[in-house]
Amino acid sequence: MASPTVSVIVAAYNAMPYVTRSITSVAEQTIGRDTLEVIAVNDGSTDGTGEELERLSDLYPGMLRVIHQENSGGPSAPRNVGLDHARGRFVFFLDADDWLGPETLERMVAMAEENGTDIVLGKMVGVNGRGLPASMFKRTQPKTDVFNSRVYWALNPLKLFRRELLERTGLRFPTGLPIGEDQPFTALAYLAAKGGISVIADYDCLFCTLREDGGNTTSRTKGSEPRLRFLPYMIDLLLENVPPGRNRDHLAHRHLTIEVQNLIANISREPREEAEKSLARLADTIAPLWHEGMNEHLSAMARLRLHLVRHRMLDETLELLRFERQLAKSKVSTPVHAEGGRAYARYPFFRDPSVAVPDSCYDVTSQLGVRHRVTRAELRGTALHLAGHGYLHRVETRDVTTELVLRERESKVEYRLPVTHVATPGLGAEEDEGRYVYDRAGFEAVIDIATAADGEPLADGLWDISLAIGAQSLTREVRIGNKRAEDVSGAPTTRVVTGAGEGLRAVTLYTTKPTGTSPSTSARRSTASPPASRSARCAGRPATLRNW
Repeated sequence: MASPTVSVIVAAYNAMPYVTRSITSVAEQTIGRDTLEVIAVNDGSTDGTGEELERLSDLYPGMLRVIHQENSGGPSAPRNVGLDHARGRFVFFLDADDWLGPETLERMVAMAEENGTDIVLGKMVGVNGRGLPASMFKRTQPKTDVFNSRVYWALNPLKLFRRELLERTGLRFPTGLPIGEDQPFTALAYLAAKGGISVIADYDCLFCTLREDGGNTTSRTKGSEPRLRFLPYMIDLLLENVPPGRNRDHLAHRHLTIEVQNLIANISREPREEAEKSLARLADTIAPLWHEGMNEHLSAMARLRLHLVRHRMLDETLELLRFERQLAKSKVSTPVHAEGGRAYARYPFFRDPSVAVPDSCYDVTSQLGVRHRVTRAELRGTALHLAGHGYLHRVETRDVTTELVLRERESKVEYRLPVTHVATPGLGAEEDEGRYVYDRAGFEAVIDIATAADGEPLADGLWDISLAIGAQSLTREVRIGNKRAEDVSGAPTTRVVTGAGEGLRAVTLYTTKPTGTSPSTSARRSTASPPASRSARCAGRPATLRNW
């Protein structure tokens, strides 16, 4: 008998009525039933799941094989049984309450074969309000790895694995963990995937159900105790398999944010004495993984949360949890305090001497959102006339210092040009319920290639134009142009102009990708830029103002 292309392994426990759709979605895959084997392991179900699997086996003879066993207490053992029987070149683990999009396996196999990758992640869709990881599915990635992507934020095993990888490494699911048993399996597979990892983000591959009966494993398993068992397991895994440095920190970020936050939520439901012990265990658990250098990669909220946990401040930790929950419901972002060129979020205990949390735990300077829009961009003679607005989210427009920055792409030579500050009454009223005032965010500016270089003509080159948005001692630089008024065209605009003593020069204004960013000027070569950011090209030959 020819070996199948894909072995689909389904661990099933009391999965009625969901299992019917799950198995049917595999049978209807466009890759063809003759390329598939489905190994369904009934883990001692008592609700008719075993009988339904047998019925489906009769309906799909040659494709579906059913194995019955006594209940093992979790999905690890039945998955391992399925893996021991798998014959396919690839293995896909499918939960019995989830289902596949029709083209999922065909697309995944093609992705793995075309790129030689060992693991393929497919975009997941939550059903009935189920929350799922999404950050790794912003774009399709034919070939990446665990250290240069967000795949580690998806540690469930609902993926396509090259079986040779699993057999070569001897990977199996640990059976001693009541929850989180999929994390070590998937993490070790990621680390061993020398052929790389693929991500499919442009097709809905997997539909994951939040069961109405609360039958999902994570829903059934309550309390901090089981979570305090698997988190040390994962931290030890990283310490043993990933050397200190950037790569370990990248993976640690997930555990120090998601797992810690989930554990605090469970601790909050425990009696005080038990909660104090659990928080102390959590502090001890994360101690080997956390170090001061990680702070620059963590959000201010995560830094504050970890500080409180590490110092075993139970009351403050629970107060922060309540604040986070209220913030999630609110339509108004947390105010910031601007001082000395830094912005600090006014989270609980900010500069409270009785708690003495360092300011660094509240620093959101690098996380401030930037809002900008171009409303005019016109070439007149040797000058580009710009108008629009720009402001820092949550920083009201007092003591405004906004200016334009003109920077040559290759040499990095730059010039800063003044702008005229313009009133913008009502700007931002639709955001944060009008909590913040940005009434001096407007700007008007003129870039004259005959005088832009400190009074001298602008040299040949490709000049990016940015807006250095400043207010209340804070400054953030942004390439403007991806947000513009409808009557501001992003199409290339070329003018032949006469500069003082310079002869003829061609100036081109255009936009470039990836983000349709800020204006710039270039000369000497007519550099072709992908559409979406603005530019102008100038010289005794052409020059380009570009990227806005």
